[in-house]
Amino acid sequence: MPRYKVVVVNLGYGSYHVEREILEPIGVELILAPKDCLTEEDVIDVARDADAILVREAPISARVLDALNRCKVIVRYGVGVDNINLEAAKQKKIYVANTPGYGTEEVSDHAAALLLACIRKLLIRDETLRQGKFEIDINDTIYRTTGKNLGIIGYGQIGRAFHRKWKGFLPKRVLVFDPYVTPELIQEDGGEKVDLDTLFA
Repeated sequence: MPRYKVVVVNLGYGSYHVEREILEPIGVELILAPKDCLTEEDVIDVARDADAILVREAPISARVLDALNRCKVIVRYGVGVDNINLEAAKQKKIYVANTPGYGTEEVSDHAAALLLACIRKLLIRDETLRQGKFEIDINDTIYRTTGKNLGIIGYGQIGRAFHRKWKGFLPKRVLVFDPYVTPELIQEDGGEKVDLDTLFA
């Protein structure tokens, strides 16, 4: 008989075999919610007697935390914990953890793809090509990346990963606004710490 009960309150992955491989040897029963928990009531219904909760976006409010009888740990599939009331969890002595590095490479890849799409006018070019107009008919200016200034707002894991990847496009300057990061760290990466007005200018 399992010693502990861990409930996944947000579904969304094709398989939970990794979680089972880790948890079952230590006497954990992994329970998948029958549906995505989108409301406080949904979470309470499936996790009231859980020893731990694995969550993505479900609301883990003070009301939810107050209704949990045995919970000692809440782990977020992701970096941010905005959907978890940390103060209420602290009062109930429930440990809250996240997944550092979750999505850093994917989000920074996507940011680079979106910036390239803007610079190279990919959506406009795709639309006009589908209308039978070829490149010689396009009057929009298309920019190069080499020698241009790049501005990065926020220099956490994703901002740094994006900067690392964009170096290959040979920017002239990389201007970074982040009040929480030291100028030395940004300089080590080849960037320049500036205020927001300077970056926008």
